[in-house]
Amino acid sequence: MPSQPSPAVSGGKLLVLALLLTVLLGWPTVAPSGAAPAPSGSPQILEDLKYRVDLWIFNDSVPARVVLSRLGGNHYRASISGQAKGILALLSGHFKGEYSTDMLFTGGRFRPLLYREKTERRGKLHVTEHRFDHEARRVEVWKWDRGKRAMVKKWEGPLDDSLTDPLSFYYNQRLRLGEIKEGEVVRLPTVPYPKPEEVVFRVGPLTPEGRRVTIILDDKLLETEGREVQALLDQEGVATRAWAKFLRYGQVSGTLLPESRRLKVQELLAAPGGTPGPTRLARRF
Repeated sequence: MPSQPSPAVSGGKLLVLALLLTVLLGWPTVAPSGAAPAPSGSPQILEDLKYRVDLWIFNDSVPARVVLSRLGGNHYRASISGQAKGILALLSGHFKGEYSTDMLFTGGRFRPLLYREKTERRGKLHVTEHRFDHEARRVEVWKWDRGKRAMVKKWEGPLDDSLTDPLSFYYNQRLRLGEIKEGEVVRLPTVPYPKPEEVVFRVGPLTPEGRRVTIILDDKLLETEGREVQALLDQEGVATRAWAKFLRYGQVSGTLLPESRRLKVQELLAAPGGTPGPTRLARRF
């Protein structure tokens, strides 16, 4: 029987991972350095996936949404957001979080411009941004400094075409669904700050419930036996269910809700930037 999580942990990384779980299934805007700002105007929502996330004994404790919007031209934004509710909201200090990526759609794939992680707990704001400057071949990491009340640059390094973020990666794999084969291994290289990490995807068999995928995370909160998240993908590449066992806290699971709105991939490929071109992406599904 898992022990009850302390309020400090429940409101912190565990809830963040609960949100990221739905990304792996599947706030004030700052224009990224060296990249063209996204066009203004009302965004066109292309996909709105709604998930029920259950954490330990707290059912539907962090309702989450994954949204893909067209901002104008070939500028897009993908986001995942969630907020603790009920008893867990009190235990977590009213935790809420959002992960978002501003992207260009070019050559038949998404290229990230600005990836942002924003969480709030007990009135304290935490923001991290990865700013991708493709012309200068540079990536920068910026963080919110509460004392200065401003974003402060923490790190910069060379930008390789393989570097991406979880949301851009997710939608690029969705566009290449036909290439999925059982037994393949896909690696997601991320910005190496504060240390190099990667997420590993093992493509499993096609079952009556969907394609089985195992995600291996580099995180001490997961059980030591494998550090794995299990997910099921439907024929459109949408994750319908994912689950993982966290150290001391039992199982966390995410389930796609029927009122979700799906992306029409062929319409996206017919949009500006939809013509495929040569890439240097990590090995695909």
